[in-house]
Parts: sequence; structure tokens; C-alpha cells
Amino acid sequence: LWANSKSQPRMAMLMQGRACSLSRVPETPCLSYCVESILEKCKTLDHVKQLQASLITLGHSQIQFFAFRLIRFCTLHLSNVQYARSVFNYTTCPNVYLYSAMINAYASEFDHLSVLTLYRNMLHRGRPRPNHFIYPSVLRSSSELLDSSGTKMVHTQIFKTGFGTNPVVQTALVDSYSRFCSDVTTARQLFDEMSDRNAVSWTAMIFGYARLGEMGNAVLLFEEMPESERDVPAWNSVIAGCTQNGLFPEAISFLRRMLAEGDLP
Repeated sequence: LWANSKSQPRMAMLMQGRACSLSRVPETPCLSYCVESILEKCKTLDHVKQLQASLITLGHSQIQFFAFRLIRFCTLHLSNVQYARSVFNYTTCPNVYLYSAMINAYASEFDHLSVLTLYRNMLHRGRPRPNHFIYPSVLRSSSELLDSSGTKMVHTQIFKTGFGTNPVVQTALVDSYSRFCSDVTTARQLFDEMSDRNAVSWTAMIFGYARLGEMGNAVLLFEEMPESERDVPAWNSVIAGCTQNGLFPEAISFLRRMLAEGDLP
């Protein structure tokens, strides 16, 4: 099976069916290895459909891990969110990882309505509970469709579910309030409460100040940013902010500093 999956996905699937006819319920670790090796060589949607059909025939189509891998492959390698959703719908009681994969797939396509619809479906069912990988996409979509009211609504739900101190969620909240709601006061409050700041959270706050023309605060925060956290997006945020607000000498000065420190634009 391995030898054939390296060259001919279709033949590998046929051989998989033959192998499993000899053993009606193959060991799951062995099957997982086979599925992964076949997916590596899949090139078209037809290949994926053949693999899914084999899993259905074997009675393993409801294994969440296999559904997750199919969804991720369809969205990342085939850009086929529609078929990924069909795999999701076919799975009984999808777990949080399937919801996360599907919501993030919609977010990558800027299908904000589908993101919020699936998220609402998740909350309505009551299980599984959202995780920290879901909230950044939900925050972005709610901000795009509902403005500040959407961000505040999701923020309340985050607080209730206990993810308010998660660094990934905190960074998404800072970005949402500063970028989409133009509420740098709330964004800064959340930023100051963060115990684990990274380059993304620093840059989100700097960008928020720069976007609203508060370059004094943007520059001050940039200078407070640890040098180890300064990356190209952080430099670009302060340089672009200076340029957009007519501070051309300051923009040139930051550009020269960036080049001197070895960061390329």
C-alpha cells in the first residue's frame, strides 16, 4: 500500500480496499498511516472523493481525525470549501477541531456570514465549546459585519467561556478593538492586562494608534517594544503611520534604523 501510494493515489486506494477486505476492521493506527500517505499524493478532488468513499465503505468515515484531515486538505490544497463543508456535514457530532477547521476555512475566504452562522450553530447546540483557535476568526467576522457591537458581543462570550486570559484570544481582541472598532482605549486596556505579549499583540496596538493618527502614542509604544519582538510588520506599522500622517522625516528616520538593525522591508 505504501509503495503504491507514493506514485498512484488511485491504485493505492484500490489496494486499500483489497487489504481491508481481508481484515474487516483494520487497526486504526495502521489505517491512519495509510490515509496520511494517500493524502500526501492526492492531486484532485476526485482522489479525495475516492478516499472518503473507501473510509465510508470501511465504516471509518465518522472518525473525527480523518474528517479533520479531509477538511484541511480540501481547504488548504484544493481551495474547495464547499466540499470541505460536505465532509463536515456528513460527520455526526463534529468536535471542536472540525468546527475550528471549518470556521477558519470560511474566514480565509472572507465568508464572514458563514463564519458567524456556523459559530451560532455551535453555540445553539451547546457542544462542543469553542476553543481559542475559533475566536480570532469569529472576532474578525463579527467586526466586519456588525462593527463594534459584534466585537463587544463576542468579547462577552469569551469572558463567559473563560478564554479571556488566553494570549491568542487577547491579541485578537486588541486587534479587533483597535483595527475595526477604532476603540484604542479598550484595546490598550486589554493590551496592558496581557501577561504574555508577543510581536503580533505589540504590532496590533501600534497599528491601532497609527491608524487613528495618534502617532505620539504609536511611537512611544514602539520604543517600549522589546527589540527581540520587533519584526518587519512592527517597523512597517510605525513607518506607514508616520507617512500617512505627514511625518516624512520621522518615517525616513525609522526606515534607516530598520535597515541598520538588519531588518528588510
